[in-house]
Amino acid sequence: MKKYKDKLLALLKPVQARPNLDFGCHNVVVEDKNYLMCRAIVPDIAEMLEIESAVYAGDQPWSYEDFEKHIQNKLTSLYIVVRYEDRMVAFAGCDFTYGPSEAHVTNIAVLPEYQHQGLGLMMLKTLQTEAKNMDAAI
Repeated sequence: MKKYKDKLLALLKPVQARPNLDFGCHNVVVEDKNYLMCRAIVPDIAEMLEIESAVYAGDQPWSYEDFEKHIQNKLTSLYIVVRYEDRMVAFAGCDFTYGPSEAHVTNIAVLPEYQHQGLGLMMLKTLQTEAKNMDAAI
């Protein structure tokens, strides 16, 4: 029974901090438009909630506190935001607490007027690259 308990506790234990979860700001070009992609910070949450509301017809599946918890946990979560002309137009998040080689996309949203332009795919590829850098898979 002790072996089972130890294995279960090891599986449930959060992944330890990984030093390469640092993510700075990047200029990216998608369909000939220049965007700025950065790691999300707590002051971004208000805009993220607006995007969520626009995408989900007024609903907000995630609360301020949900976003805050993930954004502040820089050791095992990565949330990125995309801005066009200083306006946030998209965001995506990934959590790395599910196992040493597993990443989980927790959220992705693109303002309706910016959808079908490649932003969602670009964010997913970015998260996938970050996961690969940590020997994890999405």
